[in-house]
Amino acid sequence: MSYTVTLKKKASSLYLANTPFCVWIYEVRFDDAVAAAAEIRLGFSAHIPIEHPTKHPQIAPLAGTKLVKEDGAAIQFVSRETETGERDAGVYEVALLAPCEGDEFTPIMLMIAEVAGDEFQPLNFSTAAGGVENITQVVEGPSAAAASAVDAADAIARQPILPYASEPFGVYQPLIGWRSELGHERLAKAVTTRVMKASRLIGRIAAMTDERPIGTVREQSTVDRTGTKVGRRLAALVSDRERQDWSAILGSDVSSPLAEATRQVLNAFRESTPPPSLVRTQRLREGRSLIATPSRRLSRRSRWRRFCTISARRRPMLSGRCSARACRASTG
Repeated sequence: MSYTVTLKKKASSLYLANTPFCVWIYEVRFDDAVAAAAEIRLGFSAHIPIEHPTKHPQIAPLAGTKLVKEDGAAIQFVSRETETGERDAGVYEVALLAPCEGDEFTPIMLMIAEVAGDEFQPLNFSTAAGGVENITQVVEGPSAAAASAVDAADAIARQPILPYASEPFGVYQPLIGWRSELGHERLAKAVTTRVMKASRLIGRIAAMTDERPIGTVREQSTVDRTGTKVGRRLAALVSDRERQDWSAILGSDVSSPLAEATRQVLNAFRESTPPPSLVRTQRLREGRSLIATPSRRLSRRSRWRRFCTISARRRPMLSGRCSARACRASTG
């Protein structure tokens, strides 16, 4: 069983946008009438500006023809249902309205559906009787236009988008995940410092012996945070207790650990502090007695006389007062 597709006729029809359009009629022939088809499709390049048949009902060869064209698809199909007479003879005609400018190497493919509504199956066919069969062939047909001439808007909308790292402006993608060596050094130093600090804190309260070289952190530890002698003594008293009741430890009674620590600190202070000395008191008394000696009185009188002499020279009105003051100082 073989199938043949040939160009039967090309007839000028009309002008659209100053471009002549022709009706291209193709003949599809089956060598066996038993191989009937309910619907036939011819596939053409999507770049060929084929007019939709429903827009031109006045053209008789286009009656019953449909144009199947999906957005973004590379192939468009011209489809028509067959008639009973065509099925008996095994010869079918498919017409389409396209620009009259032709091309001897127009790609074409053939698909049929044996039952209406069934899925279309591609067929191997030839372009002449006894020719080489293939799923696609080249025949004389309408010339394919450039993509910009078919639909300039679609061509602009389908332009490829540059990758983010290739944009001429903005932040480049490789720089977002970049990390400097200085940042790595700072992070390593911070991690090391924290690990060392944690190790020191654990070592301070860990019980390590020769039998148990690995430190075991005690559940609780009493540490003085006041910085006072009473606080240190209190921490030493209560550190060995298994259960620490702080209300009892800081109680106001004389038997509480706080009172005991205070007594120990005061006793130690009394033992370490020497008693007051009488020599210092005697020296203070002797120093006070030296204030009223005759030599000090003479020195005070001479200072007053000198003051009065200088004041009388500068301000004569003060001479009488200064003389009276000096006399009282000399007699006193």
